[in-house]
Amino acid sequence: MKFKLGDFVRFVDEDLEGHITSFMPNDLVGVTGADGFEIPVQANKITHVHGQLTRHSADEEGEADEQVATAGPFITEGIDLAIVGDTKQGLAMFYLINGTSYEMLVSFNTVKGQDVTGEFRGTVAPHATVQLYMANLSNIGNWPELNIQGLFHAPVWKLPKSPLDVKKRIRPADLSTPKQHIASLDTKAWVFRLDQPAPSIDTEKLREHFISHRPTRGR
Repeated sequence: MKFKLGDFVRFVDEDLEGHITSFMPNDLVGVTGADGFEIPVQANKITHVHGQLTRHSADEEGEADEQVATAGPFITEGIDLAIVGDTKQGLAMFYLINGTSYEMLVSFNTVKGQDVTGEFRGTVAPHATVQLYMANLSNIGNWPELNIQGLFHAPVWKLPKSPLDVKKRIRPADLSTPKQHIASLDTKAWVFRLDQPAPSIDTEKLREHFISHRPTRGR
């Protein structure tokens, strides 16, 4: 049986259940229950819970948490990655926040060594939030690299927005910063801006700097 991170499963031989939060060698799967502790178990000793959705499969079931874009100025910047830490269950939930007025086509992958796993693909409506991924909150040092790519679409005449292509690794120190309140999630989260514009470089001033500091040769 094929499992993926976030699947809600039940133990075959014990009265335990929880969400899959890691995969280990020797066909072991880490399952985190309501008490926040991760329990390693053989993959053939767990089964999907009928009728339960994974925490990051809402888009696949057509139940993505989308907000209707409201009338107002057309917003061109504001793509954020928000990480919500559920300390009771020991889980970290990763959300993509599309704060722009563009519709966004997203591909989200995790990278560990040479292995690339597709975690989410789909569209995110303007001013909408969607869950991408889930990880064990106590295992931050082993979180994979995140690869987030996006294309932007607007049904009205607007200048095109450059595609998003961000590779990011979250370190423990990154979660030492203060959380921000996210209205769409009604909770606080660590927030990372993904479409931060690159600092502009004044080529003329740069040229003048090198010329003015160029050493003069003796005659």
